[in-house]
Amino acid sequence: MVDPATGALTPAGSWLEGTGIYASVTVHPSGKFIYVWGMYHVSGFAFDAATGGLTVMAGGPCEVG
Repeated sequence: MVDPATGALTPAGSWLEGTGIYASVTVHPSGKFIYVWGMYHVSGFAFDAATGGLTVMAGGPCEVG
């Protein structure tokens, strides 16, 4: 979760367990989506600016070669 007032991050759950080592976070230019890139997987999330909540996008995490 992202605190809209401070930008502070707090864990949103255990959705990353067992999916590899994550190395990069990219925010879509619209600010509506966040992508987490790792050694073996990519995960996408919809971002709710009002609440700071993240929703896992369908189909993820996706394996990458």
